[in-house]
This record gives sequence, structure tokens and C-alpha cells, in this order.
Amino acid sequence: MRIGILACFIFCLVYDGQAQQKADSVSYDAHIRVIARNETDQIILRWAPTAPIAWKTANEYGYVIERFTISKNGIVDSLSPERQLLTPEPIKPWPQAKWEGLATTENKMAAIALQALHGNNVEVTVRESTGGGMGMLMQSEQEQMRYSFALLAADVDAEVSRALGLRFEDRSIKIGEIYVYRISLAKQREGYHVRSGAVRTDPMQLSTLPVLQQVKADFGDLTAKLSWDVQFMERFYSGYKIERSANKGKTFEAVNEEVFTGTYNEERPGTLYYTDSLPENGKTYQYRIRGVSPFGITGPASEVVSGEGMPAISAGQPVITEVLVDDNKRNEIQWRYPEDLQPALRGFKIAVAPTAQGPFTLLQEVRPGQRTFRHKDPATVSYYSITAVGENGEEVSSFPYLVQSEDSTPPAVPAGLTGTVSTDGVVALQWQANTEADLEGYILFRANSAAEQFYAIHRDPISGTSFRDSININTLTEKVYYKLVAMDKRYNKSAYSPALELNRPDLIAPSAPVLTRVENTDEGLLLTWVPSSSLDVTGYNLMRHSGGRQEVIGTISPEATTFLDKAVKTGVAYRYELTAADDAGLSSPPSSREITRLPVETSGAGLSWATITANPGAGGITLTWEAGDEQPEQVIVYRQLGDGPLRQYTILNGDKSTYTDQLVNATETYTYRLQWVGANGIKKKLSEPKTVNY
Repeated sequence: MRIGILACFIFCLVYDGQAQQKADSVSYDAHIRVIARNETDQIILRWAPTAPIAWKTANEYGYVIERFTISKNGIVDSLSPERQLLTPEPIKPWPQAKWEGLATTENKMAAIALQALHGNNVEVTVRESTGGGMGMLMQSEQEQMRYSFALLAADVDAEVSRALGLRFEDRSIKIGEIYVYRISLAKQREGYHVRSGAVRTDPMQLSTLPVLQQVKADFGDLTAKLSWDVQFMERFYSGYKIERSANKGKTFEAVNEEVFTGTYNEERPGTLYYTDSLPENGKTYQYRIRGVSPFGITGPASEVVSGEGMPAISAGQPVITEVLVDDNKRNEIQWRYPEDLQPALRGFKIAVAPTAQGPFTLLQEVRPGQRTFRHKDPATVSYYSITAVGENGEEVSSFPYLVQSEDSTPPAVPAGLTGTVSTDGVVALQWQANTEADLEGYILFRANSAAEQFYAIHRDPISGTSFRDSININTLTEKVYYKLVAMDKRYNKSAYSPALELNRPDLIAPSAPVLTRVENTDEGLLLTWVPSSSLDVTGYNLMRHSGGRQEVIGTISPEATTFLDKAVKTGVAYRYELTAADDAGLSSPPSSREITRLPVETSGAGLSWATITANPGAGGITLTWEAGDEQPEQVIVYRQLGDGPLRQYTILNGDKSTYTDQLVNATETYTYRLQWVGANGIKKKLSEPKTVNY
């Protein structure tokens, strides 16, 4: 409960009187950050505004510090705490004249702060320009540089922070009391608002500084690269002092004149690095590091790390001079390396690889003084590498050295050749990898027929186990064939792999069948056609049209040349369309014919012709017939125009024996047939056809 009340009180203090008056409308452009250090007789306050404009405003108007006593001897009074103004006059940076004794050549941080505060310019590199926008940019960069340099100097020098008006010591503290300090601008700039900062502190809890952790040193050629962990130290330290001893730790001297503020590595953002130059190699040096707090107080020394510089082994590179091959199939590798660099060596690594690019396999590590090594049972092709390893872990390798033994044995026949062909003619081929250590690659061969000669389709051996080929797809050749050969580094070639047969994508539709005849039979309409000439036809698709409707009859075997359609009705005109389909799903253009389904005829003559005359002047063709012994119920007249289909034309009463067709055109040829229909719907055979030229 007490913690909650105190936190609420500090939160309210941050929003000072100015903010309370305008709580509904003020948005803050910056704020003041405050930290405190508890000592036995005083509390030190350090603060900084968070933006250059806020810093510039504070330099003009100053800061005021208020202290609120929120607890006395364990009794909390957060509702009406005792308030004391610690700054009768606002704290401002020193005037320029007062800086003369502080900003000397010995105190570079004070000189930097003075320049940032009162100097004409802080150096900023910009491109020349006459535009107003660049001028504003230069001014903005000037303000940012002044602000950054001033805060940097204040963080590492206590007197500089006091001179910049960013430090205050409260010596009127009492043990048993708990305080909240609030720091505010003495006056706000119109249109720019800076929020106050606050900090809670208990004088009984004295501040301590931690020891830096994970300090390491890597020694090189006349260098020592130091690193230490700062991930959890940044809240305590703003700079660091690096100290070195050359007398086994009896005395230490600072190696950096100014407080080191940090060089970070992006790969390890929580670690700082510092590189020191050593006076000489081969001598042991000790290092320790101390942090410097924003109050200008130096923390305890870290653990000591030590080491000595070593000459850089990269100054010399191992060189393989010769490889001797004996009768026992052993390769003796010989190399040289500068003798003056040998004291810095830990040893050599001997490695071998199937290619100059690797991967290299470590054979053995040998002593620094060794210059020969024997490799038992080497591969037919071996690339050797010698790597010198320094005491500091540095490595430098020789160039790969090729050794080849006698070899007349070809590789095994490649296996597992498979592939696919895309619709745009790209062939994706893959196969299983051979296991020979001296394999150089593979050669692919192609042909349009398994019986013809195969030709290589590329110049250089394929190192992988896949290849993309491109073939012509606008051809009637349906298939393509591939064979594969493996080749080693001595150019020994395997036998051909079994041929791989692939289908080319079919983009050419089959030729159309020819529907030659459609005729009436007692069972239905019989269709006859000449088949498609294409060899990849898988069937025929038949479509029937009548009365504005279309029906798919089905797919017919590619061997068929006739089809009997039984699902037809008497007197209805039909149009048939026949197409061929191939194995790629492509269809030919349709072949079509039309016909009218005639009624099923009974035996016996129905009607016989008497006369048929053409009377152009009378405007028609007159038909006359005789019914015979039986009078029909109806007479159906069929008409055919020219070579067109025979269609039902009209139906007459059975007592009629003549009919004049007036819907005729001059110069046309008409054919007529008659059919006898009884009362019970029985139909007799059609009469003989009669043709007349009108």
C-alpha cells in the first residue's frame, strides 16, 4: 500500500503546477530525467533535458529544485508533504568568464563543454548550398552537436556537470527522512513545454557502484583488444577508465587520457571494446577497468586480465613445396613456413578436399616445427591445404595443392534418371548422385527416337544432380529421349544410363473426322464417318442439336466409324456434330450433318403418284395422288430443297388428293414424298420421291 501511495505521489509531482493548470490541453515536447546518489552527508542530484531545444531553454531560464519530505522516521505523509525550495535563484550554466579556471588544456572535457555552451560553432560537416533548407539543417545539426557534447562532458566530469547547471548537492539531509526531488524549468518557453522530472531517495540507503564483469583481453601483434559486459552497467556508468600494468600488477597506469565512452559491436550490443597498443611483443601486461558514473565518481577495479603480444602469423603463409607419391599409395606432403614466426605458432593443420573449393576435412594437427606429413590411402584426386595456427587463435592457410594418382576405372552408370516436361517445353531432369570421390560431373544426351543417335546437349560437365533443358514443342514428334553418362576427373566415362522416355506437351489439335452420311433406319438414325488421321486420337465426341437444344451423346471408341442414335423422335430435324479428342485433351474442329427423323413405315404401299406439275404462272407446284383401296386419316407431305435434308412439310386431311405448294422459288429443285397415316396412327411406307425443277 505504501509503495502504491509513493508511486502515485511521484507521478503527480512530475506533472507540476503548470501542467496542472493546463492538464486538459498541454502536450509535452520534452522532459527532464533525474538520478540521485546517496552519500553519508549529502544527496547528489544529476539531471538532463531530453532534447536540444529543452536544454537551450533551460540554459536561458534555469532550473528550480524542490524537495518533498514524504516520510519521517517511518511515518508516511504523502497527502501534505513538507515542501522546500532548494534553489532561491534558478540554477543556470556558468557565465563564460567563470569557465577560465576550469576549461584548461588539462581538462579537455571542460573545454568541450565550454565550446558547446558559449562557442561560436561546433564543427559539423555539410555540403555547400545556398538554399534556405540547408541553412536550417545546419542550424539544427549545430544545436544537436552542442547538446550532445555538453551532456557527454557532464556525464564524465563532476565539476563540468556543475558548471553546466546539471548538478546539485543537498547537504541538509536528515537520517530517517525520505525525500522526493522535483526539478523543473524556472519558466516555460511559449509554445514549447518541458515536463518536470522527479526522483525518490532514502539517505539511509547509501549508493554503491558495482564491479565490471566479464572483462576479457585478446592479444595480437603489439595490440590488446579488451572487452567487457555493460548490459547491466549502463545504469551505473557513463564512461570507463582502462588501466595497464607492465610490472606484474604492482602499479597500474591509465592508457586513455580521457574517459572512454564506448565502441559497440552490432553483433554483441551489450559489450564494449577497447584496443590498446602494446610497447612490445613477448612481454606480459595486466589490464583492469573501472567505470565512471554520471556523478563523476570512479567505481571499483575489475578483475585483472593478462597476456602478451605475439607477432602476427599472417605475415607469413604456409607454402606446399612438393607432394611425393610412393609405391604404397601414400602421399608425403612437404611445406615451408618462415622460421622467425615459428615462436608465435601453436601448430599446423593438414586438411584434404575433393575440390579446390572444399569442403576440407582435417587429417591431423602437427607441432610447430614439423614440415612433412604422410597421408595414407588418398583419393584419386586430392587437394591439400596447410593452415598455420597462432597461439592467439589466428589462422592463415596455404593455397590448395592438387595431387592426382593413376586412374583408368570409369565411374558407375548413373541411376534414377527421371524428368518432366512443362507446357512451354522446359524439361526438368534429375538423377541420383554417384559416390565416386573423383567424380567430375555428368553429361546428358538427347534424341527424338530411342533408335536414333543421341547427342550431348551441353559443353561442360554438370556438377549437380539436376538439369533444365528446353525442347521444341511445335512438332508432330510426340516423345523425347535422354541418356546420362558420368565422368571422373581423369575423363573416364561410364556407360550410358537406360534411356528415359518423356512425352512432349501436345499443343496441336487432332485432325477432324468427316461425317459422311446420316440416314434413317427402322431403329433410329445411323451416322457414318471417316476417322481422324491423327495417331493420338483417344475417342470421338458426338453432339446432337434439335429445336434449340443440344445434348452430349457421349464419347465413342477411336476404332468406331458408325453410330446408331436410337433416342430420336419422328418428324424432328436433327443436326449432329462429331469431334476427335487426343491424349492431351485437345479437340478437333467439328464435322456436322443434318437430317429429319422419318416415321417407321409399315409394309404395303400407302399412296401413289397420279401427277406432279409445276405451274409458274399459277404460282406453285401442284401434287396429285391416289389413295388406293384404303382411305387415309391423314396425308403427310415431305419436301427436300435441292441437296438439303428431307423435312416434314405439311399434314393434310385424308380426303385430300391434291396439294399446291406455293412457297417455291424459280430455278430451284424440289423433291416430294407422301406418307399414308391411318386412324390408329399406323403409317405406311413413303411414296416414291418425285422431283421437279421450278
